[in-house]
Amino acid sequence: MSYYALYEQLQELQQTLPPIADIIHRLDPETRQHSERLAIAAQQFGEYLALPQRDRQLLVWGAYLHDIGKSAIPLEILLKPAKLTVSEHQVIKEHTEIGESLCPLPDSMREVAQIIRHHHELWNGCGYPDRLIGEEIPYLARIVQILDVYDALTHKRCYKRAYSSMEAIGILLIETTKGYYQPELIAEFMTFKEIEDHFGDRSSIVESMMHTNMSNRAMYDMEYTLNISEEIMAQSLQNWQQPFLCQSDAISIG
Repeated sequence: MSYYALYEQLQELQQTLPPIADIIHRLDPETRQHSERLAIAAQQFGEYLALPQRDRQLLVWGAYLHDIGKSAIPLEILLKPAKLTVSEHQVIKEHTEIGESLCPLPDSMREVAQIIRHHHELWNGCGYPDRLIGEEIPYLARIVQILDVYDALTHKRCYKRAYSSMEAIGILLIETTKGYYQPELIAEFMTFKEIEDHFGDRSSIVESMMHTNMSNRAMYDMEYTLNISEEIMAQSLQNWQQPFLCQSDAISIG
């Protein structure tokens, strides 16, 4: 799918649900840009995973709207250039339920509502808002969760520097060992990123897989991934010990 086609998809979403367009325009620029990047990443990763066309569309829409609840979070908390207090972090966490309430979606878009509500659930059941565990977390929400954290890590925020792609992958691996993410999905994401970094052009990832032995996903099971990434993990763990990126790690920065 071309970026123009993606733009048309997002325009279609806003025309279908006009109130959503107004809410999106109330988001701060940083959150809005993050959501736009996530929609693009969702398009590409969904193609890589060979999701059905309808699921890819729902994934893109969910990625675009995942943080819409932040439109109701005070900017002095959302853009605070320092570590959040416990009470401030609680306010931030409310954006998932607020977002769901702001988007009264039809049943045909139930998966989009699930992404909005559940993109901060963790594989080990320690996420929010419902502490879902493992397969209880909707599949598309699991995908957006990983894309969300990766994008947040690799872009500068008012309270942190931008991490390199390698550092971000290392952090995701560390957090996977803590039980945050589905290991198989992280392995798929690592393969996707390696192909993307190798070929450079995001729009040709799926086509490029046909011409490289990287498409043999069996090579990229979690055991293999962890074995080849020990150096990355060690370096990332060292970099991870920095101010403002603590308490809830990735679940508070997406």
